[in-house]
Amino acid sequence: MLFGKFVPRMEPFCIWGEGFDLEQCDRIKQHGEMSEFMKARVGGRGPDDIGQQDEAIRKTDITWIDHREDTAWIFNRINEIGAIVNYDKFHLDLKFFDGFQYSKYGVAGHYDWHIDTFENPREGNFRKLSFSLMLSDPNEYEGGELLLCPNGDNNKPITLKPKKGELVAFYSHVPHKVAPVTSGERITLVTWALGPKIK
Repeated sequence: MLFGKFVPRMEPFCIWGEGFDLEQCDRIKQHGEMSEFMKARVGGRGPDDIGQQDEAIRKTDITWIDHREDTAWIFNRINEIGAIVNYDKFHLDLKFFDGFQYSKYGVAGHYDWHIDTFENPREGNFRKLSFSLMLSDPNEYEGGELLLCPNGDNNKPITLKPKKGELVAFYSHVPHKVAPVTSGERITLVTWALGPKIK
């Protein structure tokens, strides 16, 4: 088919191997651990609507890493990787990131099926591309797999357990979940790239 020769197939997800080395991952964890944690909520849509706590859906402790002089390298590195990944794989119109969330999943920690897409109050932009940086070694926890469902069938998900330092990127509208952690602790840094709605 002529059309297919010029338009590449879009990938449902991408893993950037060794996006951060082990020392850098540990430096990010040091920043995260210095912050005050809160119980994650569900259903929030912005500063005036933070949602509600429901551990049947989501059981995670979270905090946020702010952009400062000593953390700018984290933002710059994810921005570099994100720009390359988007150019090569996703071809989205992206404008800025929507916060850097440091998340800890202890035993029984999980996040049931959900999507990340919603409108951000800033200029009507939407979350389009989600990023998850693994900060734990797979040997440090059991369970806690990242499940993606790009085909819409929750019974046939793609199951991922990234290595420490790997960055997973996927469309924010794709349903996904974090399976329950059965032992140890799973730690990630997640963020979302936003852009204007397609008209």
